[in-house]
Amino acid sequence: MDTAASWLAGVAGFAALILSLFTALRQRRMEEDSYLILGLNLRRIGMHKIIASTSLENRSPRVKRLDTVFLLVGPCAEMPTQTFNSILKARGHPEVADIGEFGEVTRDLDAFCSSEDRQYLRLDYYTRENPEVGDEVLTYDALLDTSSLQPRCPYSVRLFLYGHGRLHRVVHRATLG
Repeated sequence: MDTAASWLAGVAGFAALILSLFTALRQRRMEEDSYLILGLNLRRIGMHKIIASTSLENRSPRVKRLDTVFLLVGPCAEMPTQTFNSILKARGHPEVADIGEFGEVTRDLDAFCSSEDRQYLRLDYYTRENPEVGDEVLTYDALLDTSSLQPRCPYSVRLFLYGHGRLHRVVHRATLG
């Protein structure tokens, strides 16, 4: 009896060890999949011009596949879905319910779209020239024309990234029109 109990305890301990190793490896893989850092800085270079300096850093050894990267400019008081839907409406597209749908809809939009004081600017540098990002830092400066923005009103500039699987990131900065 003692031998059977010892054997059973040994098997249970070994199974627990295997399960712990499997869980740890799975957790590490999930963390590596999320090691993607976005950066966004705004610099005014004229009365109606802003440079949006963007960066994307993959701190993981895993390659990330990008679907779309874009800037969205709109009033600070609006949620991003309101800003995006205003642009979609002006283009005759159906509205989206949440930001999770932005990535799919952008495939049908021009590289630049605007509606009143809202703007969408796709950053093709990240998806056409660098569709797969290894362990590296990519940077791109985009020029924003702010002449359609209301003077001295606060605006949000958001950098969105959508990639393979569930990869989704956003970073936000504010500026005055």
